[in-house]
Amino acid sequence: MLFKTHLIFAFLIGLLTFQYIQLQPQLYIAIIIFAAMIPDIDITTSKLGKHVKIVGYLFTHRGFFHSLLALFLFSYLLSLVIPVIYIVPFFIGYLSHLVLDTLNHQGIMFLYPIPVRIKGFMKTGGLAEIILLILMTIITLFAVII
Repeated sequence: MLFKTHLIFAFLIGLLTFQYIQLQPQLYIAIIIFAAMIPDIDITTSKLGKHVKIVGYLFTHRGFFHSLLALFLFSYLLSLVIPVIYIVPFFIGYLSHLVLDTLNHQGIMFLYPIPVRIKGFMKTGGLAEIILLILMTIITLFAVII
C-alpha cells in the first residue's frame, strides 16, 4: 500500500477511537500515525526507512516488521520504558498498517517466521487502492466535520 493510504487509514482509525483513551486527541492520533509508518522501515526508500537504511539492508520487506511478532515485541519493549497508555495508540497504529497490507496482492506473513502469507487483491497504487483511498478520505472528512 502507498504511504498516503496508510496515513489516511491511521488518521481515520485515530479519529474513530480517540474518545476511548484518556490522552490528548492530537497526541493519540500522532502516535497512531507514526506507528502506522514503522512496518515499512524495512524499505530503504520509505519515509522512515530512508533515515535508517541499515534496517532495509538487514530485513526483507513484508517479513519480520510486517508480523504480529514484531507488533507484540515492540509493544512490549515500549511498555518497559513508557506508560502503557501510550502503547495503546502505538499498537492500534502498527496493527492498522498490517491490516491494510493484507489487502495487498503481495500479502504479509502475520505469523512470521512461519512462511504463511495472507494475500489480498489490491496492487500497490492500483485502481482498487486509489478507490479505497478516496473512500477513506471522504469518510475522514465526514468524521472531522461531525
